Amino acid sequence: MEVNKVAGNFHFAPGKSFQQHHTHIHDLQPFSGTQFNMSHMINQLSFGMEYPGMENPLDNVKVTDVKGSSMYQYFVKIVPTTYLKLDESIIRSNQYSVTKHEKRVSTTSPLGEQGLPGVFILYELSPLMVKYTEKSRSFMHFLTGVCAIVGGIFTVAGLIDSMIYHSSRALQKKIELGKAF
Repeated sequence: MEVNKVAGNFHFAPGKSFQQHHTHIHDLQPFSGTQFNMSHMINQLSFGMEYPGMENPLDNVKVTDVKGSSMYQYFVKIVPTTYLKLDESIIRSNQYSVTKHEKRVSTTSPLGEQGLPGVFILYELSPLMVKYTEKSRSFMHFLTGVCAIVGGIFTVAGLIDSMIYHSSRALQKKIELGKAF
């Protein structure tokens, strides 16, 4: 499904939908008194091409509607993202964060919670942009890292050796003093 680059929403809800006075309405009259099971699974939801390391928070989300006739709202904040690869090719995509809200709605009682049972995804674009750049490190950088690890191991081993040596010397002196008495 393609959507425009402006804030909007899409949803899955029971009943026949129609427009009335510039308002999107679902007719639930034929289903009055019916409990709707709004359990759902989102296999994949992305806004753009995939890039290395990309994680979409709504991928493989499974929700079971135990209360019945629930409204699930996902508020999605989309951040435009550019990924610059080593070969200088550019992937233009988007990443997003999500906030989930759930409430039980009543389709029969006017005193119950207002709303429509269904799954609603409301999205909004961020004015900021994130740019990832792949960079390769030189062999000297790798060599410096290896030397730092080896040096750290050598230093810690020296500290442990010194602690054991001084402890054994102190223990040996106490033993010698104990024999003298």
